[in-house]
Amino acid sequence: MTSPSIAKPMWLSGSECKVGILYLAAIAYPAGLVYDAIYRHHDHYTGITSWYGQTSLTADVIAFMPVKDALLYLTGAYYIDENYQADAAILPWRDGEPDSKAPQIAAAPGSYDILTWDEEFGWSTPIAYCRGHIPLEEFLKAAARYIPLTRKTCCRP
Repeated sequence: MTSPSIAKPMWLSGSECKVGILYLAAIAYPAGLVYDAIYRHHDHYTGITSWYGQTSLTADVIAFMPVKDALLYLTGAYYIDENYQADAAILPWRDGEPDSKAPQIAAAPGSYDILTWDEEFGWSTPIAYCRGHIPLEEFLKAAARYIPLTRKTCCRP
C-alpha cells in the first residue's frame, strides 16, 4: 500500500482550474458516475473554457483533481526514479514498452499525458521521455475504488 504519509487527495469543484493540465474528473451521467482523465481547454477564439473532449449534453463534470495528485496517492511517486518501490504501491508504475492496444497515462518529469498508439505515426508522446506508465483503465478503476467521490470527499472549491 501507498505510504501512510501521503494524504488522500481531495476532490475540487467549480470552474476555476488551470488549462492544459490533465485532471481526474468525476462525470455525472443520467445512468451514474464515471471517472475519466481529461484536460481543461480554453478556446482563444470564443473565450470559452471547457473540458476537452467532453461533448455529451447529458453529462456534467461535478468534481476533479489534478492527475498528479491521484497518481502520487495510488503509486507512491510522481514517476519512477531510483528510490521508487513498486511493491509499496496500490497501483505500481510500469516501465518499458507500453501495451499499444490500450491507452496509458504516461509520466515525464513535470507532466502527464494520455499515451496512445497510432499505426502510422507511433506513440502520441515519445516514450523515451516517459518515466513510467499505467494503463488508463487500471488507473480509473483504482481511482474509483481508492479515491471515490463521496459526500465526505467532495469538494474543496
